[in-house]
Amino acid sequence: MAEFKGINYKGKLADYTELKSGIQRSDFNGNEKLQCIFDKIDSANENGVKDGVIDEEELQKFQELIVEFAKGGNDKKLSEKDAKRFLQSLGLTDVSPKELFELLNAFSAQSKNILNTTEDDQKNSQTINYTDGHTEEIFEDGSKIITVKGDDQ
Repeated sequence: MAEFKGINYKGKLADYTELKSGIQRSDFNGNEKLQCIFDKIDSANENGVKDGVIDEEELQKFQELIVEFAKGGNDKKLSEKDAKRFLQSLGLTDVSPKELFELLNAFSAQSKNILNTTEDDQKNSQTINYTDGHTEEIFEDGSKIITVKGDDQ
């Protein structure tokens, strides 16, 4: 799997961590530009429905594409020019490289809170396990079941 760790970024990617699946579109409510990028990463299932959650396969494709654009330059860094080319390849001409770096920062920060993500094909759901012990099961229709772990559990 392609990882960002070997790629240096120009821009602000402070406290970078390995990205994990389970990041949700709703985490970016109020920021249309970041949601536009997210929507290009989140692919539709066989029924043409996007679940609003970045799964392992989507994350891997996104990382590989970012790494390819970063490798396009001589310095192996994702420059603003590389980021702009990446966004244009997604058809996002009204989104700036700054917003892509903002999304990468947000993915990195949110990944720190995610322990792991599992998929249940029978229930058509994804379960996100967080480091604080709570879980979210997200279904294809967007509904969720959130389980909070108490001190006595």
